[in-house]
Amino acid sequence: MTTLRNLALCSGLALILATGLAQAQVTPPPATAVAPVNVSEHFAAMRDGVKLAANVYRPAGNGPWPVVVSRTPYLKDGRPDRADSKLQLDANAKRYTDAGYVFVLQDTRGKGHSEGFYAAFQNDIEDGYDTVEWVARQPWSNGSVGITGGSALGITANAAAMAAPPHLKAAYVVVAPYDQLQNSYMGGVLKDKDTVGWSKGQGVSDAALEATRANVLDSVFWNRGAMITNRKYIRIPIYNVGGWYDIFNHGNISNFEVLQNAGSKGARGNQKLLMGPFGHGPLSGDLAYPGMDRGSLAGDQELRWFDYWLKGIDNGIMDEPPVSYFMMAGARTGAFSPKNRMLTSANWPPANREVRYYLTPDKTLTTKPPAVTDAKLSYRFDPA
Repeated sequence: MTTLRNLALCSGLALILATGLAQAQVTPPPATAVAPVNVSEHFAAMRDGVKLAANVYRPAGNGPWPVVVSRTPYLKDGRPDRADSKLQLDANAKRYTDAGYVFVLQDTRGKGHSEGFYAAFQNDIEDGYDTVEWVARQPWSNGSVGITGGSALGITANAAAMAAPPHLKAAYVVVAPYDQLQNSYMGGVLKDKDTVGWSKGQGVSDAALEATRANVLDSVFWNRGAMITNRKYIRIPIYNVGGWYDIFNHGNISNFEVLQNAGSKGARGNQKLLMGPFGHGPLSGDLAYPGMDRGSLAGDQELRWFDYWLKGIDNGIMDEPPVSYFMMAGARTGAFSPKNRMLTSANWPPANREVRYYLTPDKTLTTKPPAVTDAKLSYRFDPA
């Protein structure tokens, strides 16, 4: 029974943010770049002796350099079923080396070339801490370390932030949740399709999934991975990027809101939030966004963020409003409206006022109250 219980707990962590994580690398760059110079595989020993494998991409020239880390359960050397995935990973790494950073892409425990047993996110707080501190000790590192990632890689970045390693200076987190339990069991009900599908794709057995469903409790086990519950341990600036159509949009907003206003020293007042019209990757929805994609919305914010916090370059990013968000205004399907635009705010939620709308006989909305107070309009709704 103990073995089954442990299996259930491990599979539970495979479920935690699993919802919709079928694609690990969120909107990868084009697979046309030449690999960065000085790429080598290294193994970092964790506190329990397990060694985790990482590809270390170094810039040309002599270091040491600041380092950006990303920890992935999706294989640092690329997916074997996708011939271009390694090229995409190398292209992404080149963004950092071209900007004067060492980039470290690590297989999480039990994945790829890393040793150990894979138990989705269960070890990522401790492993995140040990990885950051290992990186800081390397001869090519100047001790200034940041962490980045989207989706599952954003989850491991958040876990490292909760671990509070001394050399971790900043994080850039894209489409990642705030609470492991609530994102997979919203209202206590399992998000079966996305959650179970992702978990099975990561190798979780049917028996473990069934055991997990039967033993979900809001307990210390789950709370240890919740950002808001552990906000007192997070002492770094985090740039959260989320999408209005993303499954984790509440997570990015909640992480910003809590850490910006009630976080610990180092976190409070130093957070950023960008919310755009995309899902768990590209732009989404029925509206038209001429000349836009997620890259054009986020721009070079990630490198500006790390330049400020890891290199000490005063590039003005902290003088800009903490919140940027895409206003989702009305328009016909496939149409463009100038009201759909990027806005900024000093905090979240933005300053607002309540507006009352009234339904008209022609089934439109108006802010003008009806002349007849007892008028009504009804319709039949059949969800079947």
